[in-house]
Amino acid sequence: MMRDTTLALFLAIAMVAPAVTIAQTPAASSSNQNPAVLEVNGEKVYAAEITMTMQNVAAQMGGREKIEDENALVQMATQRVVEQKLLAQEARRTNVQVNELRLAEMIQAIERQAGGREALESSIGTFGMTYEQLVEYLRELELSRGLIEKQISPTIQV
Repeated sequence: MMRDTTLALFLAIAMVAPAVTIAQTPAASSSNQNPAVLEVNGEKVYAAEITMTMQNVAAQMGGREKIEDENALVQMATQRVVEQKLLAQEARRTNVQVNELRLAEMIQAIERQAGGREALESSIGTFGMTYEQLVEYLRELELSRGLIEKQISPTIQV
């Protein structure tokens, strides 16, 4: 029971936190780019992914104002993005399929929370991210969730 509760909490945070922080992030400059900042097994990691994850980590820790060490926040976010990429890569390698219905529902929920697709596009634009990049980011989250649900969770005993 504890395992199910912990997994459910992890998955809920992974799916809901991006929606919460996208709408609450202050605007950046219009010249903001989304450069690749590192690679994980040949797959690029973009600055916007780390920035969004930083916002998620900060929200989970009680807000950005409670973060004393910005470098530690960057390191935690970078580690989470790398872990996410590795999980998604393993999911693809083992032929885990994205639950397209759940992905569509997640995208719709995020759009609703942001105030519509245009507002969402504007919000993620502050990260230098396009709508298509956001969908790919969410697809990787869903791939990871599928891998955890199908292959990792069944092996965990508490």
